[in-house]
Amino acid sequence: MESWELLAESSEVAAVHAALMPNGELVYYSGNTGPTLPAETRIWNPTLREVRTPPNAPETDLFCSGLALPFDGRLLVCGGTATYSAGPGEPWFGSRAAYRLDPFGGWERIEDMAFVRWYPSAVPLPDGCVLVLSGEGSDVG
Repeated sequence: MESWELLAESSEVAAVHAALMPNGELVYYSGNTGPTLPAETRIWNPTLREVRTPPNAPETDLFCSGLALPFDGRLLVCGGTATYSAGPGEPWFGSRAAYRLDPFGGWERIEDMAFVRWYPSAVPLPDGCVLVLSGEGSDVG
């Protein structure tokens, strides 16, 4: 990389995670910081220089989630934040939730993971599966 460019278009959200899709678009999403600042997803097309919002936003807070891009071209997002700390020294809890994002069809909730995961790693495997490991394991039921 030899130079930086400040883009004219706004990203519209404070992204905490991002992924480059096979079609060259960039998916990025924020965390949920409460009822006044819900989580948001945007997709930026660098060729058209347009930002759009995919349908069916997740009801789960994807802050601290893991993500992977399997070979089917849909983004897999797993885990995230189930509950925030009640105060200093109090724990944060991960989520079992998992979603797929088709850039044109929007978000789809898929089967929950067996365990909660906060900051998991997600790795696409050659057979099309995704290995999800690690992440904080505190369980809230």
